[in-house]
Amino acid sequence: MTHLTPTTSDSMALFLWSSQGEDVNEAAEREVKEETGVDAEFVEVLGVRQTHTAPFGKSDIFFICLLRPKSKDVVKQDTEIEAVQWMPVEEYRSQEFNARSELMKGFADIITALSKGQDTGFMPERLRMGSRGPGAVFYHNTKDINWLLAKESLPED
Repeated sequence: MTHLTPTTSDSMALFLWSSQGEDVNEAAEREVKEETGVDAEFVEVLGVRQTHTAPFGKSDIFFICLLRPKSKDVVKQDTEIEAVQWMPVEEYRSQEFNARSELMKGFADIITALSKGQDTGFMPERLRMGSRGPGAVFYHNTKDINWLLAKESLPED
């Protein structure tokens, strides 16, 4: 089930999968549109889960992302998801599936922190890697690093 869980009045969290050659921020926007019909703008990566016990003996990296919806009307994609709905954060937290899994409880904790204005995610920054190609997308806590750099540039008393 895909959950469009409002974290504040103007944002949502979504769990997604990315295609080869697709940056996480692009995949998040595409997945939201494909599965729910909601146009949304990527805000930041909230967390990353990695496992080495994925199907077919593969490793897997899973991102939870924060997006800002541009519309609220939901149109479910019947071929990929069973149900989709907007729901309050506490309702999401209290679902049995989240209570049984430490991982899902951790995701719920992040979403709860966001709903209280405690934002600690990673925003994308495209950086060049030498002289060839478009570079790489580096996800990091730009808010804290920008604050630290600004603080370092202030004259000392």
